[in-house]
Amino acid sequence: MLTPEEFERDLWDALNNLYDPMYTPGQAARHVMGADSASPEMLRVAILRNIDALSPPPGVPEDTRAHRLHIILHLRYVKGMTQEQTAELLAISTRHLRREQHDAISLLANHLWQQYVAVETDAQAAVNETPASTNSERRDGPSWREQIKEEMGSLLRVAPSQRANVAEAARAAVRVLTPLARARGARLRLGNLETGLWAAVHLSALRQIMVTCVSELLRERSPAEITLSAHRADHNIEIVVAASPPMEVRFEDNHLLAEVLNTGGGTLLLSIDEHSTTVRISLPTVDPITVLVVEDNVDLLHFYQRYTDGTRFRLEHISEGARLFETIEAICPDMIVLDVMLPDVDGWDLLVQLHAHPLTSALPIVVCSVVREPELALALGASAYVPKPVRRAEFIDALEQAAERLSGARTPVEDTSTPH
Repeated sequence: MLTPEEFERDLWDALNNLYDPMYTPGQAARHVMGADSASPEMLRVAILRNIDALSPPPGVPEDTRAHRLHIILHLRYVKGMTQEQTAELLAISTRHLRREQHDAISLLANHLWQQYVAVETDAQAAVNETPASTNSERRDGPSWREQIKEEMGSLLRVAPSQRANVAEAARAAVRVLTPLARARGARLRLGNLETGLWAAVHLSALRQIMVTCVSELLRERSPAEITLSAHRADHNIEIVVAASPPMEVRFEDNHLLAEVLNTGGGTLLLSIDEHSTTVRISLPTVDPITVLVVEDNVDLLHFYQRYTDGTRFRLEHISEGARLFETIEAICPDMIVLDVMLPDVDGWDLLVQLHAHPLTSALPIVVCSVVREPELALALGASAYVPKPVRRAEFIDALEQAAERLSGARTPVEDTSTPH
């Protein structure tokens, strides 16, 4: 029998790996949170949503313990700050923060456990009072559909700029579904996966689209083989799930798939011929954006890499400002993230040079610095300014803001760079 202590241990582990895309959540955490066991992203969304739910209502004094514990959870896990950064911001020692953090996580665990107990109690009461024939109706009824919409809405609020690597999602889906396919006597394999495909949808949503399509095919009748492939089609990505021999299958009543596709702006086309049943899913595509980070603090670079994991932003890095222009010619970045406190050159002078040079005058530049001079940064040509310590939401917002100028930034770099 599951215990609160087991769940709290799993919750600690989940929080410590909250932004690790390869993390496998513990059984207790998956059970209590009700998240998809194959999706650490969905577990993360559920955790962050419940941290937000712990925010004291308006009117509660900000110096109360409830506010304090919520702020710690928010800074550590929503903003992604380190213990040292959080302690400095709250003007307490790191040792004191660790004690407070322990209490904050216990508060979150208790909040989630009480929700779990309430849901389990209600579910058992419903089973006792409702004929078995109506169970499927409750599952597919309006309340279930509303829950799907709420989950997808939460996913977009927590990670609005997420982009999905299609090949990564396809491999993950096949890995998850292979045991089910084997149990049905079917072979599940990857077909041709065109490289460099990024869909304008959250990775968790894309995985769920693939998982749902294959699961529906396996549910109808065990096919001999199912192949999952993907390629670019004009300005969209087409994901193809083909099953042979052909079979009759319906997707009209799958509300989960419909909502996920609707959220991602996708469409589904089903075709059946004498050889196979083919599901073609079309999703909007985005091109990766190369970001050159000029930063001598390697620890901060790791934060940037974690912040942009799963987005369309791909980071390149140099720690010396003196190498900036030769690096720009070599890699042709789409934008630059610049620290103005560099060990070898003055960052402000670099910003002036970047704005004046024909190679980089149209290149969007985001200044990230402990120096609180946002007006100066913008006056010297920066697209955006982010103060250190850098929070994830602010960092991604600044990159998205800079990305709006890319239509004028790519051409000068590509046309004037030295061939290599």
